[in-house]
Amino acid sequence: MLNQNITTGMAARNYQILFWKLMHQRTVGRNIPRNHIQGMLLRKGGCSMPIFIMFGKHTQDSLKDVSVQRTKKAVKIIEKNGGKVISMYVVMGEHDLVLTLDFPDAEKAMCASMGLKLLTGISFSTSPVVDVEKFDSLISKMEKI
Repeated sequence: MLNQNITTGMAARNYQILFWKLMHQRTVGRNIPRNHIQGMLLRKGGCSMPIFIMFGKHTQDSLKDVSVQRTKKAVKIIEKNGGKVISMYVVMGEHDLVLTLDFPDAEKAMCASMGLKLLTGISFSTSPVVDVEKFDSLISKMEKI
């Protein structure tokens, strides 16, 4: 179990690095505020929506129905739950899909995850994301034991 947790932690870190590299590539040369690059896209009222990463694993059955139409339906499920797609990638390795999404809250992210499972047959694990600067700030505020 410990080795699996270490491997999972390393995989998550690799996805974080991939995410930041992709965000950098998409924003180089553009005048985009730093908070957008960090995944904190502003919505009405100046509040930020939490970012979630969904990791998906295909099954043989889920591969049979891959199509542009199904992808469009998946995006509609995300949007009906108040979400916004930041990125969607097919990857090689432990996971087959990595989606970076804005959602108003964890409940909406969970509903979208279940809706995607029902539509596609793909199992998703959904994780909230905290940018590194916010994490550093939280850690610096912790009391030392």
